[in-house]
Amino acid sequence: MCGIAGFFNFNGAPADTEVVARMADIQRHRGPDDQGLGVFSLASGAYREIGGARPRPDGVFEGAIGFNRLK
Repeated sequence: MCGIAGFFNFNGAPADTEVVARMADIQRHRGPDDQGLGVFSLASGAYREIGGARPRPDGVFEGAIGFNRLK
């Protein structure tokens, strides 16, 4: 079964991508076929996928979501 984790800062503070990455890693067993992480901003409508070594995204993103996919 796939796994999804994420959060949104209603105070406008930037999302901590390391927290979401750890949340996704904890549930890695739920979807060992693929894993991803993305950040988003409701204020600007922007979305960015983050890959590889989990770099910090350019810009301010209040939300982050991670997933584990099971084929």
